[in-house]
Amino acid sequence: MRQYLYTLLLFSCFATPSFGANPPAENAVYHDNLKTVQLRRTGQLGAHRYIQLGRQNALTLSFDDFHADFKNYNYTFLHCNADWTPSDLIKSEYLKSYQQELIRNYNFSFNTFVPFTHYELSFPNQYIQFTKSGNYLLIVYLDDPAEPAFTLRFTIFEEMVNISTNTHRANTADMMNEYQQVDFNIFHGSYPIPTPFEDLKVVILQNHRWDNAITGLKPRFLSNNTLNYDYDLENNFLGSNEFREFDTKDMRTLSLRVRKIEIDTSWIAYIQREESRRFNQFITWEDLNGSYLIRKLDSEEPGTEADYVLMDFYLSYPAPEPGGVFLFSEGTNWVLDQNYALTYDFDEKAYRGRFYIKQGFHNYMFATMNADGSANTTPFEGNHWQTENEYTIIVYHREMGIRYDRCVGIATSNYIGD
Repeated sequence: MRQYLYTLLLFSCFATPSFGANPPAENAVYHDNLKTVQLRRTGQLGAHRYIQLGRQNALTLSFDDFHADFKNYNYTFLHCNADWTPSDLIKSEYLKSYQQELIRNYNFSFNTFVPFTHYELSFPNQYIQFTKSGNYLLIVYLDDPAEPAFTLRFTIFEEMVNISTNTHRANTADMMNEYQQVDFNIFHGSYPIPTPFEDLKVVILQNHRWDNAITGLKPRFLSNNTLNYDYDLENNFLGSNEFREFDTKDMRTLSLRVRKIEIDTSWIAYIQREESRRFNQFITWEDLNGSYLIRKLDSEEPGTEADYVLMDFYLSYPAPEPGGVFLFSEGTNWVLDQNYALTYDFDEKAYRGRFYIKQGFHNYMFATMNADGSANTTPFEGNHWQTENEYTIIVYHREMGIRYDRCVGIATSNYIGD
């Protein structure tokens, strides 16, 4: 008889990979003892990782270390081109004051079953400021930035152009039931863009994901300082579905999609048994577009007081998927992380998995891995043109004579199907 084994990786910590001069410019966590690695615009709830150059705005990083001691985590930044390759700038050209610094703000967990150390950092700050717009990689490390604990992407922009968006159901007959089309215009006014076909790069993100970003679009036509990007195929995204969700802010009672709670050495919460939604009729509800909020009932300090809950997932499925099955969301950094891989139970004909997830309100989907390594949620979630999604347009400009891709505008809008 084949036995089902829970996927449970809690205190394991593999050796840190060494990448030479620079680590890959990816959203990646390399230490398994680090959990809930989150980067947000300070004071906002959404998964926005964009701030404006020279303004009083900041990003806040937070993460938990399950080793529950204090470590000297340091941080630095790497400036990148629009395609996330390292730019030709040296650090002194885009960082002001120091080039690396210690994460100074930390606290130990309080009154939790699972002990951890909670770290926080906001930037720009008194130690490091930015002088250039563009893509950046945050690198957090212990001893050597070439051996990171984790890396996260973010973007600093300038308001040099205005972007208007028109997102709607896909136009073509074979795509209109499953796809959403993102048309947009870029108005640059007096800002000079003499050769937009060569000098401009645009990126479209769905729910702030880089793994399925659309790139390489060129203007369809130019008129009165306006660049038109009205396509029928190249700017289409699969609509996917509203995100699955659960709420664990109150462990004293069953809440959203939690069917049972137990206490052992930690909290254990069982999610309602689930199945594929691929061929289900579309039902809309409000979600966080794959994001999450750390919350604990009656707590003003959820960073240190929200506990880690062993979440038990059960997905009925007739046979194993060749690419496996993973939890997929902002909480997994939009990557297919083996730490969030479910295991197929042949007796139950279901995928099962247990993962430590911090208390709060969480969105997620199930995904399998395509042959090229990309994530595919379609077998479990389906696709609907009506799904509410958030789309972000990022515009980069490489002017004559400069050595980096300047980010000259960002616009984010929500699409809600009619």
